[in-house]
Amino acid sequence: MKHPMRTVAALSAALMAAGAALAMFGAAGGGSAQGSLVRGLLDTLHIGGNRSAYALASAEAEPGKTYGLCVEAGAGEFTVAVGDEFRVDASRPDAVEAQMDGDTFRVRTKNAWGGLFGGGLSVAVTVPRDVQWGEVTLDVDAGSLDVEGLAAQTLACSVDAGSMELRDMAAADGARFSVDAGGLSFAGALAGQVEVSVEAGGAELDAVSPAGYGYAIEGSLGAVTLNGETAQGLEYARSENPDADTFYTFACSVGSIEADVRTQ
Repeated sequence: MKHPMRTVAALSAALMAAGAALAMFGAAGGGSAQGSLVRGLLDTLHIGGNRSAYALASAEAEPGKTYGLCVEAGAGEFTVAVGDEFRVDASRPDAVEAQMDGDTFRVRTKNAWGGLFGGGLSVAVTVPRDVQWGEVTLDVDAGSLDVEGLAAQTLACSVDAGSMELRDMAAADGARFSVDAGGLSFAGALAGQVEVSVEAGGAELDAVSPAGYGYAIEGSLGAVTLNGETAQGLEYARSENPDADTFYTFACSVGSIEADVRTQ
């Protein structure tokens, strides 16, 4: 049986934390045009473990504007999906920061929550459909990040010891994928300069690119498999069509890269 005073204390602490998060988000607008669109929301509040749901904040998109997105998942489980507005829902509002920084929507875990308390954290990021995306930056430390349905000008993704899954994605003018000891998977369309580097982890790409793309492969100890052909050994390097507009660079240390690149 729950103690009534403990329940009240927990509720008060949660409300104070949520209020701080809302104040931070609103202050980020700074009275600008973007700030006028920001409105803090606290839709649901439940006491009872990791199933608690908090709507930190939301903002509408301005028609015709190009936005950037930056998500830093230090720990916990993050998802990014398309919806009606910019919105962040988190199981623990005091563990997450969200703000509209100019034209870039930024969401990140706070440093204090990075390793000690991230295990029970879940964050759902919603972004508006039909938004034009400039640069999309996605970083994972020890958590996980699942993203679906974004088409950007450029894409920059890095994974430390966690995992990242990208589905139905697109980058029209280049992409960078960097993996340390974790894992990354990508499915979608890529054009421009595409860099894939892996240290001790693994990366999987299922990509569609313009016909006539080129590539360069280099590595040591690890393995790079491109369209079913594997390069591996102590040291290896090969390239093809270096002057192509769409060019892949694969660099692998002791991990593995598996890429299937089809042409349009």
